Amino acid sequence: MVMVLAESFFEFIVIAVLGVLTCAVLMNHALKAREAVAAPSSGRVGPTRAQGSAPGRMGTTSGARPRRRYDPVQAAHPISDRLRKEERKRIVDVLNRSTLVVATPNHTAVVLRYEFGDGSTPTVTLKGNNLKGLKILEVARQLDVPVFRSSKLAMQLYNSVNANKPIRHEHYVPVAELVSQVV
Repeated sequence: MVMVLAESFFEFIVIAVLGVLTCAVLMNHALKAREAVAAPSSGRVGPTRAQGSAPGRMGTTSGARPRRRYDPVQAAHPISDRLRKEERKRIVDVLNRSTLVVATPNHTAVVLRYEFGDGSTPTVTLKGNNLKGLKILEVARQLDVPVFRSSKLAMQLYNSVNANKPIRHEHYVPVAELVSQVV
């Protein structure tokens, strides 16, 4: 039937080649559609990092940066590990020079330092909430730094005093009671 449509052998070859190319294009689209259904996309548009795009840009055309997703490979990255170790070392250094820790049950911790004599004021040397507060409490227990549970005092100190600053006058009495228990 194709031979009837073509008036010469050359036209027959051209029609056959176009038919084969059309089938190849349709098969390629079908395979891409099947891959898209089988492996859900990560929401990224454009090249992935493995293909060589910059770490911050994912190839979006709108200019907005996409949300970063948790990547276990990146979480165990040597730079991230180094930063975590440096933060832990800083917490250990501060707690080695501290007098006590005031904490809440929900992982808010305030580290106080008091140098006896000279009428000095207790100083908030470090404070943390959630994960950082939990790390402070963990290191304090390892270093045998006294930890006092006082939700009200811990939240007042956390909200009203910055790190490396002396406590405010309204906190003198409750902090003095805790310091007297340590001595």
